[in-house]
Amino acid sequence: MSKITVEADWPRIDAKYNPGDEQKFKSEMLRCKRLLHPGRTYFEVENEEKEDGFPDTIEVWENNRAVFVEYKVSDKNGIVTFECGQPLFYKKHHKLLIRVIVWVVPDNTYYVFTADDIVAQKKLKMQVVHGRIGGNT
Repeated sequence: MSKITVEADWPRIDAKYNPGDEQKFKSEMLRCKRLLHPGRTYFEVENEEKEDGFPDTIEVWENNRAVFVEYKVSDKNGIVTFECGQPLFYKKHHKLLIRVIVWVVPDNTYYVFTADDIVAQKKLKMQVVHGRIGGNT
């Protein structure tokens, strides 16, 4: 079990995730969020029947606002890879509140990006360095 603290309403996770640990990272983040925000409802929607590019979870906040969240873990160089349908989904459904939470292996922490941040990169592989997305891939 990882150590959790809270910074600016987000859980601070003292753990290490490796490339390929996306499911483990998502599970831990959801566990932390449920403890931090017990009034919210969390739905995991990973299945084969979903629309191509649909985010991993839907969070319904106390004010009934829905937030769609995709979880990613970078490779050892901080490169995050998206499936081709993901940025397309974000662009097509730009009115939805979509967040992408990325665990960046070299930084040993996570960063939160908007769907617009991802779409603006116009590529499926992007580097995250100290909380900034882009760079050369």
